[in-house]
Formats: sequence, C-alpha cells, structure tokens
Amino acid sequence: LVWDSTINLIKTHPLIGCGTKADILMNPGEYTSSAHNVFLGVWKTIGIVPMITLMIYLLRGSNIKYVSPENYLSKKAFLCCMFVCAFETMLNDSNTYLFFITLLMTIKESETEKRQ
Repeated sequence: LVWDSTINLIKTHPLIGCGTKADILMNPGEYTSSAHNVFLGVWKTIGIVPMITLMIYLLRGSNIKYVSPENYLSKKAFLCCMFVCAFETMLNDSNTYLFFITLLMTIKESETEKRQ
C-alpha cells in the first residue's frame, strides 16, 4: 500500500518530486512521509535526477578499491544498509541516506598527499 501510494505521488511530479510532506498513504486515514524504499523515497521527495544519480553512484562503486583502510568497513556497511533500504527503511527516513552517499565518493590519499 505504501509503495503504491508513493508511485501514484511520483506520477503527479516525476521530474521535481513532491517534497517531504507526510502524504503517503500507510493505512486508510493514516499517512507517512516514508516511502519504505530509498529509491522511491528519493524520487518522490526530490525527483528523478537525484534518484538516477544515487543509482549510478551505487552501481558504479568503482572507487571502492581506492578506499582507505579506515573507511573500508564503513563503506561496506553502508552498501549493505542501502541494499536493505531497497525493501524497507531502517534507522531513518529514506531521504537521510542521500547525505551518506559521500561515503561512496571519498578516495584514498596518495603517499605524497599524506606527507604534506
């Protein structure tokens, strides 16, 4: 029911999204702001371009081999959470995970950068 309601809202504003208002039908007469799916949540809230950008960063994952050892476990844990969030929002609303996408964009410092 939540996903169906989210998809119907996406259809009304697919390009720019509908915002964070609690307008997703959860039960008859009950509404929520969480789409219970990170991708649907991002698309519903801020539109298709950020949702596609999020998917590209997650699918590419090419910088994971350059991750510094201090961040390696954190990034792997984040990717596991993102997988779970495709089916259910955990810990926070799905939109919060946009801020953690930066974990996928950091790269390992070279030895010359560390000396400076």
